[in-house]
This record gives sequence, C-alpha cells and structure tokens, in this order.
Amino acid sequence: MLDRLHKAGWKRIGFYLPKVIDWRTAGAFSAAIWRWQQNLPEADHLEVGLPPGYDEEHFGEWFRRVRPQFLIGMPQPSMDWMKRAGIKPVPVAMPASLEPEEAPGITRVDENWEAIYLGAVRLLDSMLRHGERGIPDSPRRTAIAGRWVPGQWGKGSATRGKS
Repeated sequence: MLDRLHKAGWKRIGFYLPKVIDWRTAGAFSAAIWRWQQNLPEADHLEVGLPPGYDEEHFGEWFRRVRPQFLIGMPQPSMDWMKRAGIKPVPVAMPASLEPEEAPGITRVDENWEAIYLGAVRLLDSMLRHGERGIPDSPRRTAIAGRWVPGQWGKGSATRGKS
C-alpha cells in the first residue's frame, strides 16, 4: 500500500491506529511503515501515531504536529475528527480489509481472508497429521498476499487518478 501511494504522488503518508491493533499484529503495521520510511529522505519520515486509545483529542494533536498529506487509519472516525477540528481533510485508506459494503469507495488492501483461513486450516491439518501437539517451539507464520483495491475519497481519488 505504501509503495503504491508513494508512486501515485503522495509524499507525507501518515499512520494512525491504536496501539492495541498494532500489538495484535505483533507490530507488523508499525514495523512496515518504519522500514518503508527508511528508503525516504529524512524530511519525509513521519511519526507513527500509536496512541493508547483512539481518541479525538490525541488525533488532532498528532495530526497538526505530523501534517500528513495522506492517512492510513480508520476512515470514518479520522474524517469526522478532521472535520470537527477544522483540519483540511486528507484522503484516508484502510490498513486492512473490510468488506466492500462496510467501506464503499475506500482505498484499502483486501487481505484475502478466505485464503488466510484456508492456509490456517491446512497448517493445522498438517500439524495434526504429523503428531504435533501444543504450542510449537518455533511459531510458524504463513504469508498470504493481499490485493490492492483503489478507491475514491471525497472529490479526488485516493490514488490521484491512478489505478
């Protein structure tokens, strides 16, 4: 998602999600954005927003300090908070998939949950067939590629006209 947004012309891409969401993914979100920023000029590195909770006051303080041109976070609360705080709205993309009816027109990554579930079942089946029980000494992770879903936001395209 970060590469696609950057190639579409977005330079200051902000990230704002509650710490618990990042924790549930073993830091995958914050690690990905931190690593991705290492390839950018220092001036384009933005503070990752990982508040303890998801509150409007903290969001406004973070947003004014970081000044992102594009935001990866929860679209509806973020857009509502920008409006109420008098902040000029910026496009917002989901860091993870929602069903299309839950996020119509929102730029997002479809994480392909059906393939994830199938992969988990296959892994569990394999472990059981090989007599593996309990928590493994070395945890296993299976990567299933997501699919980019470009969307519209407000009057402009979240991908600046590029699909």
